[in-house]
Amino acid sequence: MMEDAKYLDLVAKYLSGNISTEDRAELLHWADAEEANRQFFDEMIQLWSMSAEAEEPFEADVELAWSSLENKLPFEEDPLRIEDVPPKLIQLKKKRWDWRIAAAIAVLLIGGWWLIPNSLEPSEEVLAAQLQDEPLVLPDGSKVWLNEDSRVVYRPSFEKRNIQLEGEAFFEIARDEKRPFIVEAGSARTTVLGTSFNLRAYPDENRVELVVESGKVKFENLKQREKEAVATLEKGQAAFVKKDTDEIVLDSSISENTTAWMRDTLVFNQASLDKVIGDIQRYFRIAIQVEDEGAYNCNFNSTFPQPELGNVFDEMEAVLEGIEIRQEGERYILQGACSPK
Repeated sequence: MMEDAKYLDLVAKYLSGNISTEDRAELLHWADAEEANRQFFDEMIQLWSMSAEAEEPFEADVELAWSSLENKLPFEEDPLRIEDVPPKLIQLKKKRWDWRIAAAIAVLLIGGWWLIPNSLEPSEEVLAAQLQDEPLVLPDGSKVWLNEDSRVVYRPSFEKRNIQLEGEAFFEIARDEKRPFIVEAGSARTTVLGTSFNLRAYPDENRVELVVESGKVKFENLKQREKEAVATLEKGQAAFVKKDTDEIVLDSSISENTTAWMRDTLVFNQASLDKVIGDIQRYFRIAIQVEDEGAYNCNFNSTFPQPELGNVFDEMEAVLEGIEIRQEGERYILQGACSPK
């Protein structure tokens, strides 16, 4: 709701003509992301124009603004292009009316808009717990597997294949050349036509991560406008957006355990201990502190179907001589070392 209030404030700045270039670009990106946003934006412009009839009229060149935005977008294509939709006008009994009434209506709309769901089509929210390990089948035939503590939100009609993710999900996208599939997660946007990929965006983690299993995916940072804030990834490639710097980083160290949560199996083939620790932290969402750098001399080889943390640690201590793991509060401490290779 606070995010909606932010854009309502930007709308007010735009209408008053007191908006910076950066805020204006952000507002137009927001309006372009959802048809409901664009329609609301157009309605506010219309109401503002009518409310100003008694004074100097406000003239917002909407088409020029949209044209200018399109020319600046760093995309090869514009997947979220919203068709020109005539604004929904309030039918009036008089051609002219008191500008103070129009202003009051605008204030009511702006003041209460984000408290009321879109009356035309409410969003559908699906939680991981509701799926019971089954995929969510979207109206276009695409499938989504949700990890624990994850959820997605989308419009039931799915006329525009837009979806929002919080947490982690594996997507298997039905191909549609005319309608790109768009996932927004944190500050990142992922755009595809037909492919499969894993996307991780937990609010308590410091990055949004994408791993492509098949096809081609466009990955971009919504907080940046520069061309370098967009990356195109193909099968076997990965990237992440760092929340602290908002930069996109290509990741060449892809783990075979990226989708272990979906397969419910952890696999280590003579893996270095730093990789083992990283995969365990990711799978169980825990923190492990290594006390002795010599531990990184260890290699670990084992497979855990339906892994449980206690069993994984027991196996590591049994196989890696000298390694011990203990729990301190919410952290796990790994001590001991292996001989240099």
